[in-house]
Parts: sequence; C-alpha cells; structure tokens
Amino acid sequence: MGDSLRRLDVPLYSRIMEDVLKNIKDILLKEGIHLRNQADEWMMTYGEKKLNGLRNSQSDQLFLRLINTLAEQLTESPDTTHTNDHLQSWVSDASQFAAQNDHSLHGALQVLKYTRLAIWKRMEREFEDRRLDESGLLTAGCRIDLAMDEAIIAFMKQFLKNQDNLLQAAHQSIRELSVPVVPVFDGVAILPLIGEIDTDRSHFIMDNTLKRSMDLRLNYMIIDVSGIMNMDTYVARELYQITQSLKLIGIKAYLTGLQPLVTQTIVSLGISFKEIDTFGSVQQALEHIGVVSHLQKTKDLNTPS
Repeated sequence: MGDSLRRLDVPLYSRIMEDVLKNIKDILLKEGIHLRNQADEWMMTYGEKKLNGLRNSQSDQLFLRLINTLAEQLTESPDTTHTNDHLQSWVSDASQFAAQNDHSLHGALQVLKYTRLAIWKRMEREFEDRRLDESGLLTAGCRIDLAMDEAIIAFMKQFLKNQDNLLQAAHQSIRELSVPVVPVFDGVAILPLIGEIDTDRSHFIMDNTLKRSMDLRLNYMIIDVSGIMNMDTYVARELYQITQSLKLIGIKAYLTGLQPLVTQTIVSLGISFKEIDTFGSVQQALEHIGVVSHLQKTKDLNTPS
C-alpha cells in the first residue's frame, strides 16, 4: 500500500487503512494482559523494579482500561467526547491508585513508558510478518503516540494536583496542631505559642483563636509565649492585635511566659505591652483569674475531714 495507491484511489486507500487500524485495535484489545506482562518484564529489567511487586487485580484492570482507551483512538477522532470521557475516568482512577500505593510520579511514568514500548513492539511484529505496511505502522503509531501523550499529560496534572492537595491537608493539620486552644476550666483556655510567627501563621493564629474562643464561650484566654525565643516588633504587634480582637468579643486576654531575653528585646525596641496584663507563668495567671483558688476550695470540700 504505497503512495501510488493513495494518489489513484483515495477512498479505497481510506477504507483499507480503516481495516488496518481496526485490525490493530482488535489485537490490542485481545492481547491486553500479554502487553501488560511484556511491559512488566521490560520494567523489571530497565525501570522501577519495586513497582512490579505492587501488581494486583486493580492495577491489571487499570492497565486494560488504558489499552482500551488507546485502542479506541485508532478508529475514532481524537476529540471524540466518548473517548475523552474514558481517558478522564482512567486518569482519575489511576492517579488515585498511584497515591494509595505511594507510587512516585517517576515510577508511574515508567509504567506508561513501557506500555507504549510494548504496543509499538507488538505493531512491529505485525509489520515484520507483513500483515502491516509502513504506512499503516506509521499511522497507527502516530495515533497511539498522540493518545498516550494525552494520557501522560492528563495523568501528570492530576497526580500533581493530588499531591498538592495532600500537602495542603498536611500543612493545615500541622498549623492546627501548632495553635492549640486548650480549655482548662469553664470559660478559661490557654493558647501556648511555640516557634517563629510569620505572616501566614499569625493570620491563622488570629482566625483560629477567635473561632475557638467563640465556640468554647470563653471569658479568659491565657496566651503563653514561653516557647517563643525571639520577638520583634512584628510579633509583638500581632500579639497585641490578638489580645485586642479578643477584647472586642468580650474575652480578657493575659500574656504569660515572656523569656528574659525576649523582655530585654522588647524594652530595647521600645515595644509597650502596658495595655496587656502579663504574668511570669500560666499558674500565676490562673491564680489571678481565681481558677487555682476555686479548684483548691473544691478539693477541700471533697476531702473527708
């Protein structure tokens, strides 16, 4: 089937090419598991050996779905909605499978790389056995490559999106753990702050503290800064704004645990906390509020004389 046939009878050439592509499609659909085995064999030899141990019925089903989607591209228009829907469905499930099995992006792309190689080798065998000519091989190969490239790009986007979502969720969990509002008595809670406070964290501290204070119906909030080793004007301003915001919603804020080095820095910078009640320790603040004495009286009442 050469250029001369194409020039003499384009419709005939198109019909012959359709039959050729349909034949390749049938081969791919029929030999899906064989292609998977071939891809695994090359991957074990040249690629990510650890991925082979993760093969299971779910991964086999995903592989066959990919082969089916690629095979559809041989006889359908690349922009066919039906085919694109299958591709997007496969991308979603494959990226989720990769995340659940802790696959790296590199490892997942290795699978796709050797899948492409297995398909090409199978088409080359058809060519060597003279059941496929150069034109048919190139046409089928081009369509397979376009479909595979689309699958790879879509998979990468979804994989990276999933990774970003996981990182955001982990970051959110870490932030919440780093700003715990701990209720210690009815209407009283402690906010222990540890480490450095940057812009992002200060905004989260403000939002989380106000929300938790409202949820717990607090009257008093003890902000313990014994875990902050350095305090500049920015941190001092943020602490002041937190105390004032609490005041606006009817909550009295106390500051405890200022380290000696921190107090020296505050004085040298001319920072004033005169509108904020400060104590050396959380216990002193609790005593000032009356919680300690109340607990002691309760203990005395419950102690047999």
